[in-house]
Amino acid sequence: TFIIKHNFLIFNVSIEKRTTKAALIVSVAGIVVVLLSYLLRVILARTLTLADYGLFYAVFAVVQLFLFFEGFGTPTALVKFISQFKSQEEYGKIKTIIFSTFFIQLISLSFISLILYLIAPFLAEHYFKTSAAELLIKLFVLYILLGFLFKLTRGIFNGFQKFKIFALMEPIRLIIVIFSLFILLALDYGVLAPILAFNIAWILTVLFFVIPLFKTVKFSKYKISKPYLMGRKLLKFGFPLMFVGVSSKVISYLDTIVLTYFIGLDQVGIYNAILPSSLIFLFLGNALANVLLPVSSELWVSKLKDKISSSLNNAYKFVLFFTLPLILAVMIYAEFFIGFVFGEGFVPGANVFRILLIGVAFFSIAVMNNSILVGVGKTKTVMKILISASIINLILNLILIPSFGIMGAAVSTSFSYILVLAFNYNFIKEKMGVSLNKSNIVKLVIGSLIFALILLILKSVVDWGIWYELIFGILVSGAVYVLFMFKMKVITISELRRLVRKE
Repeated sequence: TFIIKHNFLIFNVSIEKRTTKAALIVSVAGIVVVLLSYLLRVILARTLTLADYGLFYAVFAVVQLFLFFEGFGTPTALVKFISQFKSQEEYGKIKTIIFSTFFIQLISLSFISLILYLIAPFLAEHYFKTSAAELLIKLFVLYILLGFLFKLTRGIFNGFQKFKIFALMEPIRLIIVIFSLFILLALDYGVLAPILAFNIAWILTVLFFVIPLFKTVKFSKYKISKPYLMGRKLLKFGFPLMFVGVSSKVISYLDTIVLTYFIGLDQVGIYNAILPSSLIFLFLGNALANVLLPVSSELWVSKLKDKISSSLNNAYKFVLFFTLPLILAVMIYAEFFIGFVFGEGFVPGANVFRILLIGVAFFSIAVMNNSILVGVGKTKTVMKILISASIINLILNLILIPSFGIMGAAVSTSFSYILVLAFNYNFIKEKMGVSLNKSNIVKLVIGSLIFALILLILKSVVDWGIWYELIFGILVSGAVYVLFMFKMKVITISELRRLVRKE
């Protein structure tokens, strides 16, 4: 957090303190969410059969692809406009935009739910090729209708920059999911247990945060004015944002959908354990992206463009400093990691895991770039980038998956992630004047490679048992990595002093 503490945003003292604290809170919550989400996957992988695990996530992927049209991008637009109207103290417009978002989402999701319910028998018979999928799809219809209330509430807190509450909502929901899942699995609900647990959690979490919601918005104090005009504003801004918020997931859903058609559910199950295992390393990028969106919007309105540039470069350094060596370490011990977490049946996916981690390293930066672009109103640019990457991913999937299976899906996804970064950084550089601190990037890459080389050498010469070998290797190579960062002045003593200095 040394970068966040002093350098993350330099707006004024109030904004700096608020954003520093927010970034830290959301980052910590993001780590908790990643761990809980991963625990949920592990529980399912170890309690369901491989085919049932694959079936659940195959259905989940199809449903999420339908949710691409969720609210026509209004959930993300809501965060941007609440933050903007709050800075302008136009609270009547905030109430109007919340109600407009509610009705747009309700109408769109009701339509999606109806379609899914009606085509459930057809999909079960001709696509999933198992009757068990029909009831699962119909329960996901309820998941859609309940989930939008949770997402709307969380979006409101994010827009108001109530980051403590925003950060708490997802961990609390996942805790409820896990407890409900244990009960439902004990009652022998099998593959239906996770979707029932998700639905229970949607309801209980929203009820838990109803009082803070009404304290934040004060619905009775302001009047709704011309909601149809605000609805048009939302749709105009939000329509290009249908990919934003699930940008990393849309590509992975396409992988699962194509795999389900060409490959058996066992392979789909392995891929849906391996892919989320790689995506957990997006947690730092995603955490900072959640903060960057509303704050960059505020900075852009205040015409402080140079602060956006410096903030983004510092965020790059922060994310890469922690993410690169961690990814390389997991790549080196991929077989052990996958086998320990999911069981020996998933170890054949180790090389798939390595390929996906390469793409994730690039995408951890791309997600922050996307948030900046959304915050400054470049939603059409984000849309074009993500649609282009998704189309390329789909084409590559159709070419590679029939011959190479999950390995082909991994190559397609990693290549698409790299393309997203190439496209959105080029736009930020050319159109917004954001320049990359190449010196720091090179130093971070070299330092991470030194870290990996030392870890590989120690792995080959130390034979103390896997756990002792791993801990010793990480400590030694990690110490060399940190010292190298100090020597190259990527990290400085003054930054650490500012971190511990009392404000």
